[in-house]
Amino acid sequence: SGKELVIHGLSRSAELALSPDGRQLALENPSDTTVEILDTATSNVRIKLDPSGQWDATLRFSADGRTLLGAYRDRANLWDTRSGKLISRLETDLKTEEFRYPLLSSNRETLVVRSNGTNIKVWNMISGKHQLTLSRDRELGLIRQPCLARNGQLLAVVSLDVPDIVVWNVETGVTHAVMKGHSKFLYEYSFTPDSKRLVSSSADKLVILWDVGQAREIRRWEFDRSMDCVTVSSDSRLMAVGDDREIYLFDL
Repeated sequence: SGKELVIHGLSRSAELALSPDGRQLALENPSDTTVEILDTATSNVRIKLDPSGQWDATLRFSADGRTLLGAYRDRANLWDTRSGKLISRLETDLKTEEFRYPLLSSNRETLVVRSNGTNIKVWNMISGKHQLTLSRDRELGLIRQPCLARNGQLLAVVSLDVPDIVVWNVETGVTHAVMKGHSKFLYEYSFTPDSKRLVSSSADKLVILWDVGQAREIRRWEFDRSMDCVTVSSDSRLMAVGDDREIYLFDL
């Protein structure tokens, strides 16, 4: 419809999150440190969430929009977006860990966080228990943003030092696959929504489609320059690749 939603009085660093269906907007209110969920159709605040004095969150809606994750330096809150009820809370020692780049599985049970750039921790949001730690000494080097498959079972990780893509089983911590094919720094990588394949773009000017189950390359596209963005449609049938000049669409 082209309707404009204007919100005044936000902090410059205020975090925003839009639900997948576009009907809810979550943001931090700088005046009282609450997290507000707005109805994007009416601009009205539908519900307020209390983070217990915390500020500077990373906000993430679940795939169905029914829960909202607020990840802070020393804790992560999971709220019910309909009732505002706190479903679960994880807390850590601020001296040893920070919640960074949180990833929430589609079933809202698994939380993956990158801690201090050297390890990855996997938590069960329902039980509040720490499940697994993947650390730098497991050939990761300095960890980049991990990527969680939609099924919540597989986690892909790339380091700054090695362009290989390592895929772990989240429940067991066992290496599921190692995909080797890029020769330079990876810009972006993500699972297809069916969790069966993975796409990656690199400074080597290649975009590669991988079979995750067999740890093999399905197809590669070579460009005359690096493509720093790659994403896949929700039905896993279309891939978009681009940079600041052009966007290409490919059937998968």
